Amino acid sequence: MTDTIRLTVDESALSEALDRIIKAADQAQKRYYDYDEASVYMRISRSSLERLVYLEDITHIKVGSRVVFDRADLDSYLESRKVHCGKEGAHA
Repeated sequence: MTDTIRLTVDESALSEALDRIIKAADQAQKRYYDYDEASVYMRISRSSLERLVYLEDITHIKVGSRVVFDRADLDSYLESRKVHCGKEGAHA
């Protein structure tokens, strides 16, 4: 006796999910980001990123009036903001 499983697929939801996966994969391979992409990558608001640029706290590249960010610089900035607490191996 064989049981049959019937699946119902919402093609619209599946298509949206695939689009998100493809976009995330493209972003992961990108080297340079604009303000919106960089703020999403860093998980901060665009206005926070703009403030960091204005205060010259984060490395950025100006091309005319356009500002872009190298992913390696974003990673370095985030790494430099790590807070090391207490003794190694200690738990709160």
